[in-house]
Amino acid sequence: MRFAWNTVFGSLPVTAETRNAITKLADDLARLGCQVEQRMPRGFDIDAAWETWGEIVITERAATAPDRVAERVAALNATLGDNVPVGRGSAKGARATVADYMAALTRRNILIGAWENLYQDFDAFLCPVTVGPAIPHVPFDTPIDVDGVKVPYFLAGTAYTCVFNLTGSPVVVVPLTRSKEGLPIGVQIVAKRWGEMALLAPARQVALLTSPFVPPPGYA
Repeated sequence: MRFAWNTVFGSLPVTAETRNAITKLADDLARLGCQVEQRMPRGFDIDAAWETWGEIVITERAATAPDRVAERVAALNATLGDNVPVGRGSAKGARATVADYMAALTRRNILIGAWENLYQDFDAFLCPVTVGPAIPHVPFDTPIDVDGVKVPYFLAGTAYTCVFNLTGSPVVVVPLTRSKEGLPIGVQIVAKRWGEMALLAPARQVALLTSPFVPPPGYA
């Protein structure tokens, strides 16, 4: 089997435990004879993907449930900070016209094409699920610590997954390991669009190398 992998999505930090666990998985797959390469799809702009996703999501929400959209977007951007791609896209979506929406969908199609090109050479792509282990139960606006770097809660939980909501790529998440605190760390296994059934084969093989899910301490 042929696997591409990466733990670097733009400038988003990821914990060393997560990065090391996915690197080890890639090494294990290579030792078993798989073709494994660390790479991202050529021409795929992760910042553009985050911004386009934010714009489309908020445009659709504004069209179907317009009450308080602008207020909610402003509150979200206040937690994200300045010049974050998802925030920029969300702000555009809150005031988007039909023409703006169609332009965003066109940009989405370009990003889909760039991502799909990856699967000319690989069967699946491996990457983190979040910026680190499972996030503890904290208020929504609580920054998440990533090895000393504070990441907005919203980005910590969505930045690695919303990309594939945008591209429509099927994903299987399997348990990978646990952090030193006993919290689960997973890995996303991503395939090409409409490849749900084909994805199950590499997902089963990867699951043979990873740890089964074990509830964190104190959780049933």
